[in-house]
Amino acid sequence: YQTEKSLKDHRDALEEAEASTIEGRIMELRQAIEGSDVADIRAKTEALQEASHKLAEAVYASASQSSTATPGTGDGTSSSDDEVVEEGDYEVIDEEEEAARRD
Repeated sequence: YQTEKSLKDHRDALEEAEASTIEGRIMELRQAIEGSDVADIRAKTEALQEASHKLAEAVYASASQSSTATPGTGDGTSSSDDEVVEEGDYEVIDEEEEAARRD
């Protein structure tokens, strides 16, 4: 299911031959699941996993290209010129203790 969903979402990132190969492996696995040959099911599952690696590579490449295209600070934070952030230390003072010190 996950491979099918990823293929639908990112088909344009793949070459048509690779997309067709993945679709073919999905169909082969579905046919194998209808049978009872466990070795065949495992072999078809492995074949689909190998084919889907190309999809994962394409998704990763497209994600890295889009992340490099958007400017940012690289640490997930953003800043603007209007915003002033100051760091500092603070101390919590109990009002009663402070009043006792003053007396």
